[in-house]
Amino acid sequence: MSIVLSIKPQFTNLILEGKKTIELRTKIGKKFSNNADLIIYSSSPVKAIVAIAKVHKIQNLRKDQITSDHFDKICISSAFFQDYMQGRESCYLMELKDVNKLTNPIALSDLKKLNFTAPQSFCYASEDLNLLVNSHL
Repeated sequence: MSIVLSIKPQFTNLILEGKKTIELRTKIGKKFSNNADLIIYSSSPVKAIVAIAKVHKIQNLRKDQITSDHFDKICISSAFFQDYMQGRESCYLMELKDVNKLTNPIALSDLKKLNFTAPQSFCYASEDLNLLVNSHL
């Protein structure tokens, strides 16, 4: 089962360029694991599935364990991180691998035909969604 991650367009672009190799999350679901299949949904204004990837490794770290090397791979500043983590003590770092850009992004209008609702953070993909995404590789 694939996990659909909703990611802001500026970060999806960095993932597709190979610059952003770690996705930062404050919460993950029970089915998140090493080698999990990911579907990358680029949120507004793009509103489309743009790529697939795999989770190489997940780390749960305290915010004081995050280093400048992590910031470089997450493509954020220390100030951005401090704002994002306000009131939180730990976070999850998902190292991405095998990123594959779809030949044609799948627009939200087409995804809605499968009763897909864009997630705020993540959701689990239906079999129909997995088939549609795989047909666009």
